[in-house]
Amino acid sequence: MSDNIRTTSVDVLLRNYPRQEEDTFCAIGIGGCTFNSFLVTDENGIEHEWRLHFDQRPFDQYYSDYRLKVTFSRWQQFISDDLWCQVFGYTSTYEKVIWRNKIYNFNPTQARLIAQMHGQFLQGSKLQFERSIFSKSMVNLSDYRLDKAFRSQGAIHPLFGKLIVKAENQRGAYLFQPWAPLTDNPEDLPTSWRLVHESAQGTPRIAVC
Repeated sequence: MSDNIRTTSVDVLLRNYPRQEEDTFCAIGIGGCTFNSFLVTDENGIEHEWRLHFDQRPFDQYYSDYRLKVTFSRWQQFISDDLWCQVFGYTSTYEKVIWRNKIYNFNPTQARLIAQMHGQFLQGSKLQFERSIFSKSMVNLSDYRLDKAFRSQGAIHPLFGKLIVKAENQRGAYLFQPWAPLTDNPEDLPTSWRLVHESAQGTPRIAVC
């Protein structure tokens, strides 16, 4: 892959490939196999370069030296496609990520922790331990606890327990899961993936997050 990444747009592609339908220039179709990254101007007018990690392979094995520039509305259409359930997207700072078709925001401290965990995941680390994650990401909090780092104003981040899953029977160990387990059976999921809801009769039942 070239270090000189050039930017192109959907309009340019349509002029060069007039038989190509506009909606097929997306991450799972041509985009997923051709483009190094996507350049998106968000609703606040700020440009973000998004990179993708498919479940089949890391992003940087087969990509070209082009990035595709798309509008924010088109970007939202792209990621609403069901095929994006198995795509992990992220900006260079990791302050924005895509997980199961939705965009989530992290504060700068959380983003550094996410970047470290994703980096270790790409290197093949399945189990990651809190103290190592904090020290390698150069994040210094009062204690090395991920659940505290991902709590803000009394609420836990919606991706904690999903993207970052507490390992079963391993104190201080976590799994980084860019894609949700492909199962419809809640009993197949780790306990940290399960939510217990009260039914109308007051009987607890298990539901998938």
